[in-house]
Amino acid sequence: MNSDTVSFGQTCCRLEWIYRGELHHPSSFNNIDEWSNPWSFPFNVFFVECGRIEIRTGHRHIKCVKGDCFLGAPGYRRHRATRRTRLLSVGFRLTTGDGRDLIVNGLNHRLTPSHTATLYRRTVRLFNLVHAGHSHIDWHQSRHQAGPPGLSATANRAGALLGWLHTWLQLVTVPDSSPANPRPADGRVTAVIAVLQYSPLGQKLPKESICRGTGLSWRRVEQIFAAQLQTTPAAYFEQLRLAHARERLTHTRLMLKEIAFELGFLHPAHFTAWFRKLTGQTPGLYRVQNVTPWTS
Repeated sequence: MNSDTVSFGQTCCRLEWIYRGELHHPSSFNNIDEWSNPWSFPFNVFFVECGRIEIRTGHRHIKCVKGDCFLGAPGYRRHRATRRTRLLSVGFRLTTGDGRDLIVNGLNHRLTPSHTATLYRRTVRLFNLVHAGHSHIDWHQSRHQAGPPGLSATANRAGALLGWLHTWLQLVTVPDSSPANPRPADGRVTAVIAVLQYSPLGQKLPKESICRGTGLSWRRVEQIFAAQLQTTPAAYFEQLRLAHARERLTHTRLMLKEIAFELGFLHPAHFTAWFRKLTGQTPGLYRVQNVTPWTS
């Protein structure tokens, strides 16, 4: 989507996404027994409109059910959700005048509807302005769909975003002095994740790019990655590929051979065998059981 941005004082807020639909971030799955990969999030808010979602961030384990609101902090987290979980979700960047992330307290918490009714109403209004004419937009679509053009529409979105942010700020705490957020324990892990998240999923694991970017041997990369995220770069990349396959199966009408080609498989049968090995289901069965009603 186009990035709507508002400024107040020395602080800038940039909208990264707003979607309303079934949970299908690239790191998400529909099996309540399966945790996602660690994924890097900006500031984020979501309301559970249907289903249930569980979140792991640091040493915390948070459960959200229908009606709950989650106020998320920037950083890594894992999640898992029941099938057909539907969210109204907002992701945004909040930075100081010199480009540093703002520190905000009171995040990574679940709030009940009685505390977030106003924020929910403002989120629905913001969604309707950004995605005019749509009742549902999934995460993938929200990242690529521009808002309505024109000065008036842009001004309306900016006003709604500012009002939304004002309501959100009433639920959190911003310290008087807000230096940059502390980085993860090892910034090299952040660099590895960035390469993995933006590498073509149809190509091999980009070991050379990662080693060149970090100045480390591949053995050392695996060691620091496992120490912080309890998984390997190869397993993380494989789960990104699987998440892409699931998203394409449930949110598009692409043929299996087209999805297979996107992921680098020369034959649909190889894609089917790979998918079954990781999920216990064939791609066709997974599509039948999880297809989104508004798939285009």
